[in-house]
Amino acid sequence: MMAMNNYWLSEYSSPDDEEMPEEEPEEKLNDRQIGAYFEIPVLDMERAIDFYQALLDIEFKRGSIHGYDMAFFPYEENGIGISGALVQGDVYRPSIDGVFLYLLIEDIDAVLKKAVDLGSEILLEKTEAEFCFVAEIKDSEGNRICLTTRHQAG
Repeated sequence: MMAMNNYWLSEYSSPDDEEMPEEEPEEKLNDRQIGAYFEIPVLDMERAIDFYQALLDIEFKRGSIHGYDMAFFPYEENGIGISGALVQGDVYRPSIDGVFLYLLIEDIDAVLKKAVDLGSEILLEKTEAEFCFVAEIKDSEGNRICLTTRHQAG
């Protein structure tokens, strides 16, 4: 059964009817932010953990879901943004093709230098966009990983 909206009712109300107040559209979860979680495929979990810990100065929590070896990026309940994991398994294949995952970082120059020092290939040099800088690297596993940082106030 189709629900009637206020527009339909207002078109067919008699002039004597009270004017119906407009309803605020209901906010959907996807109206705020659609990103929820990401997984980065890896071939060698220890190598990938070492790479990302050195690159981003973070620690991982190890785990397993559905039999797949996982290392979870830092996550804060009710925090801003999304989190994800490194994942090793038969359905996870590293690639520079496909989805572009952007990691928000504070100092893109320092992270690009670390990436090169760790043997990473720069796929896109630091480039200025309207509200940020972006760059792309190939990680230790062969994935294209995009980096972004906001313009500094000044």
